[in-house]
Amino acid sequence: MSGSTRASGSINSSDKYIEIKARNIKSIDFFSTFLECKKYDQLMVLAKQTQTGKAFYFVTFTDNTALLFDLTNIKNIGRFKETKLMKEVTLEGQTKTILKEIYDLPLGLAVKKYKW
Repeated sequence: MSGSTRASGSINSSDKYIEIKARNIKSIDFFSTFLECKKYDQLMVLAKQTQTGKAFYFVTFTDNTALLFDLTNIKNIGRFKETKLMKEVTLEGQTKTILKEIYDLPLGLAVKKYKW
């Protein structure tokens, strides 16, 4: 599971919705990256408002690598659902932990890999 976050945000482009994370680790440090279930649920609600709606998860890493996940097309995503004790806020220096429901997505599920 991936480590701390450097930055995050969301973008809405007509019927395309994307969660963006900048992880403070290399893409080779773990075999998966996580997305909070509540963020996934919010994206999917928005994407399902139109027949052509799509939800994506875009993750960048410190080794100049980024991965794009097409959340709309991941089959049986529930098999990746876990509850983990994690930082409440993934900003540097934050220490309070809570139980979070996440999807621990294998990196191999990414539909596109970018290097720069």
